[in-house]
Amino acid sequence: MGEERAMSFAHEAAVSEPSGMLISCDASMGGRNAASRHRMSVMVDRAGFSLLLLSLVALLLRPMDLIPSLEGTALYEALIAACLLVSLPRVASQVAWRRLTVNPVVALALLMAPAVFASHVWAGSLWSARHDAVDAIKSGLLFLLIVGHSDSPAKLRAVLSTVAASVLAVTVVAVLNYYGVIHIATIQTVTQRAGEGVLFERLCGTGIFNDPNDFSLILVLCLVVCAAVSTWRELGPRRYLVLIPLLMFGHALILTQSRGGIVAAGAGLVAFLGARYRWRNVVPVLALLGLVVMSPLLGRQTQWNVSNPDDTFQARLELWSSSLDVFRSSPLFGIGRGTLVDRIGQVAHNSYLHAFAELGLFGGLAFLGAFAVCLKGVWACRGPDADLARLRPFVLAAVAGYAAGLMSLTRCYTVSTQLLLALGAAYLTLIVRTGGIGVPRLNARTARFVALTGVAFLAGTYITVRFMLSRGV
Repeated sequence: MGEERAMSFAHEAAVSEPSGMLISCDASMGGRNAASRHRMSVMVDRAGFSLLLLSLVALLLRPMDLIPSLEGTALYEALIAACLLVSLPRVASQVAWRRLTVNPVVALALLMAPAVFASHVWAGSLWSARHDAVDAIKSGLLFLLIVGHSDSPAKLRAVLSTVAASVLAVTVVAVLNYYGVIHIATIQTVTQRAGEGVLFERLCGTGIFNDPNDFSLILVLCLVVCAAVSTWRELGPRRYLVLIPLLMFGHALILTQSRGGIVAAGAGLVAFLGARYRWRNVVPVLALLGLVVMSPLLGRQTQWNVSNPDDTFQARLELWSSSLDVFRSSPLFGIGRGTLVDRIGQVAHNSYLHAFAELGLFGGLAFLGAFAVCLKGVWACRGPDADLARLRPFVLAAVAGYAAGLMSLTRCYTVSTQLLLALGAAYLTLIVRTGGIGVPRLNARTARFVALTGVAFLAGTYITVRFMLSRGV
């Protein structure tokens, strides 16, 4: 019996040993497969982020406008398509309902595409609905790619640095071209006539910045980025080298002679000081800033003659009045994207009012609400991450400056506007991800806030137009 029991035990051991070896082998193979999948995921993620940065360089620098051999090439389109291809999971995750509820800025920004489509359908133009909706979707995809890939403070800072470096290259070339040191055929200055027949030139950039007002807004953003870089202690003394591009951006801003740019810079400075040092410490700075705005130190940019009917301010008030009339004619979905010029002869020179006129309450509230909620969120949010806490006043300054600049410019549909909103949305997403508080949620309270902001804007614009135009007559 003992021999039989021993033989039985030996047989069981012999039978079970290969099974144990197979389990061990399977576990080892599974571990290696998991590691391989992780490495592949990291590589794809890095490739997607690198393609995003290259896409931003192509969008902002526009090498096609500077290098004759690249003229006509769809470099940006190719790069952004490749980035989208390898980043589909990230893009899809941003539109998940759970993500949208914790960051309503994303939801409001994405409503622009259906608002554009609905505006044309309401006006009876199905072809324009399809065409313009596709353009809006393209801008929305860039928005989602920036928010999706900026999933750490380091990546957000890399995006900001890429934007500033690209615009710096454009600025250097544009300034050299302005002073005649070099000649770039694709960069043209804008010549305008001031009072008594005096002509003056305004600096422009390349591509999407071939208008001095557009250029001024991105210059203000880059000024804020440079100021933020100067606080990155991990760079050591090298961070003070940022004073060189800071001076270049400031000089270029003056050369644009853009009043909207000065307003944006002032609003950004006020927002930064309020967030960094609290409002009670900002009053003396505000008084000094008011003196600068009212003085003739910067020429056209600080010359405000609201009673002169020939001044551009009065002309814009006329456009605002006409835009309000158009909005009242079709308040729900507007008259269709790009059709306001046909009605009043020009754009509204106010992005929010332009959105209300062309897209109605649907699109106007989405556009205005995205900026309002973003500003509210960045102002109120708090988080445990020290890097994000240091970055908060600068993000607030960038969004506030751009939002103020849009009060005198029409840039509702441009990719630069989507870029700025995406940076603010990415910051709020990081606050939520790191366990921060104060970020608005997609709920009835936020909806009421957006609605009240829209009503206050329309009422305030109406009162301003009626009051200021009566003074100018």
